[in-house]
Amino acid sequence: MEIKFVRKIVVAALLLPFIFTSSCEKIFPIVDCNECLDYEPYQATVKVKTGHNYTVFGYVTVNVYEGTDTSGEKIKTYFPTSQTSVVDLTLNKTYTIEAIYLDKGKRYRALDSVKPSVKYTDSECDSECWYIYNNKVDLRLKYY
Repeated sequence: MEIKFVRKIVVAALLLPFIFTSSCEKIFPIVDCNECLDYEPYQATVKVKTGHNYTVFGYVTVNVYEGTDTSGEKIKTYFPTSQTSVVDLTLNKTYTIEAIYLDKGKRYRALDSVKPSVKYTDSECDSECWYIYNNKVDLRLKYY
């Protein structure tokens, strides 16, 4: 009887770290003290990665929608000129970001959603810190 109980405790102890590290949204983001702000932000700068080969020729269009899909209100359209671009968005709202690639008459789409959030800490860094997380989107094409 005791062996089964101990076995369950061991299994639970092994599974808990896996569950916390494999969730889609980080529950406890690790604070990078180099990226701390000394004031409470109301907007986040979201970094958008697109394919380098396409941005050299200007064949990429990036659309930003409010909500979890492209049926929401389109709030911004731009044409990135480098592999990484930035867009300023309001914190704690969900956005869908779409990259449209044109190549030899074919159209390719890459989509991702992001909800930029902020964390306050006064214990993880040398001074008070507001840290923005969930602010990166990778829209590079893997295969086409």
